[in-house]
Amino acid sequence: MSYQIPQLILLGVDSLCLRRSLRLAEQKWVQIAAVWNPKMLEEERVLCEKASITLLPEKGLALEAAVQVLGCEYVIYGHGWEDAGRARYLLRDRHGMVLEQNAFALLEAFLEKEAELSVAVEPELASLRVVERKMIEKALQRFGTTVNGKKQAARTLGISLATLYNKIRQYQLLKE
Repeated sequence: MSYQIPQLILLGVDSLCLRRSLRLAEQKWVQIAAVWNPKMLEEERVLCEKASITLLPEKGLALEAAVQVLGCEYVIYGHGWEDAGRARYLLRDRHGMVLEQNAFALLEAFLEKEAELSVAVEPELASLRVVERKMIEKALQRFGTTVNGKKQAARTLGISLATLYNKIRQYQLLKE
């Protein structure tokens, strides 16, 4: 099986997150399927058009794109977008991941590592469980394993604290 570039949709993210995503796309670590951002700068709009990235005109279409794009694995959303819960629900059957832009650094680090590994060995598409485990591990390393660290990790990953505890048990990440 050959390595497939994961697809990403950006919804209401800030300029920094957009530019970092474009850098990942240039390096073929991710393919940006669509972007919705009413505050996008003209130069960012031009960069997206040159890269053949779909620019969505409104929020409703952004959510529809998150559902319609086959193979979409990641949706990153910023403060200007309120339908994260609905997107998670709609993407559940596609095994998609919906993350707040604060968690983008974790996703970026994971995608870079995956891309490097795909060059070194015959690549296979990482399962969602592998991605999820790595992102949780990274968040726990970054914020710590104290109760407050776990709360911050859960907030950054866009999941509830109870879900984080369940995932920690599921993946046996911490020794009891």
